[in-house]
Amino acid sequence: MWTSPSHFSYPTEILPWLSIGGNMFTDDIIWWLECNGYSHTINASGTRAGYAPRQSTIGYMELPLSDTPEFDIAPWLEPVAKQLDHIHASYINELRARRGNISPKRISKVLVHCQAGVSRSVTLVAYWLMTRKGMTFDDAITFIRQRRKIANPNKGFTQILKNL
Repeated sequence: MWTSPSHFSYPTEILPWLSIGGNMFTDDIIWWLECNGYSHTINASGTRAGYAPRQSTIGYMELPLSDTPEFDIAPWLEPVAKQLDHIHASYINELRARRGNISPKRISKVLVHCQAGVSRSVTLVAYWLMTRKGMTFDDAITFIRQRRKIANPNKGFTQILKNL
């Protein structure tokens, strides 16, 4: 795991298969993601990433999200959670295969990122923790902040999550 708490642009591992980050460098990002074991990336920055699929083995999901309290992120929460479910299930199956001496090429791992890795990506991951792991809003945010100190969903996103 490669993290840099003092510099928000690098990913922070939240779970062994799930990391949160900000928009990183665009030069050689595919190489960086592959070298660091990522099989998927979810771009919640609201802008087209310079590394979008091209000829890559990295699964890619792009979301047109705005980081303003007025933006309704609710319609995007469940589709992202379902994508995370799929990646999590693949991760578990690949671990089981390794125990059975079947070596998958790699273990599924996802980077959920937005501009700074503070609000949009944190909201998406908090929703997954709340709906899939039964955490309360406060528990999910505390869990994330224990790993990524700068996690801070905006007021609108916070209200949407608290109203679940």
